[in-house]
Amino acid sequence: MDRPVAIGIGSGSVWVLQVNGVVLRVDLATSRVLARIGTASGATSIAVGEDSVWVVNRLKETLTRVDPATNQAAAPIDLGGKPSSVAVGEGAVWVRLDGS
Repeated sequence: MDRPVAIGIGSGSVWVLQVNGVVLRVDLATSRVLARIGTASGATSIAVGEDSVWVVNRLKETLTRVDPATNQAAAPIDLGGKPSSVAVGEGAVWVRLDGS
């Protein structure tokens, strides 16, 4: 396992983001790894909500959505700036960009 950098909880799982961009989905009841989902290396933060898992990548300047129903990552969204964190609430995904 690569070094974990962030965790999130939702959809019956713990979501562990590793520095290499791999998201581990761990079952809350059994502690078993259910899935390993690839995103780009350089990922920095994860949030769970709005029926998705959200990963920001500082190096690539992107936001990636992971679908818990399929354990698949969608194509990354270019943010045009260096994200440091992500949160979900009020029907939206919130990303903090450095300098904002």
